Amino acid sequence: MSNRLYLATQFSGAGFFILMLVIDFFPAVPVSMTVAALGVVFSILLSVIFRTKGKPVFQSAKQELMFIIVTSAVFFGLLALLAILGGTSERGISVTSPILWGVFLISLFTAYNRYKKEKTTIYISERSSSK
Repeated sequence: MSNRLYLATQFSGAGFFILMLVIDFFPAVPVSMTVAALGVVFSILLSVIFRTKGKPVFQSAKQELMFIIVTSAVFFGLLALLAILGGTSERGISVTSPILWGVFLISLFTAYNRYKKEKTTIYISERSSSK
């Protein structure tokens, strides 16, 4: 039951975050930014409460790397779509923002190094156990 609630809070948090982006690009949307921000905060709090204790979020470094790649692609794709639809960010968020690309590249580099280290550790342990 708590796994379903945890998953539901994750999706609701993502939904409220997307709503915040839409409101930023299209201010005429009849929803307050405060409502969307409170939705994100509330979703994060519920997510922390319903998360399975003692269980890692990612089962492997490869899973973490794939998560970063997929979520970043969706995020940048959403920014591009909102711009194509004629929206302009009031806060300067765009696909060409060097800060966004910097954060993406740092997180990608970190996750890739973790993946490479895990892969090397597994390879070394397999070699030593086969001797």
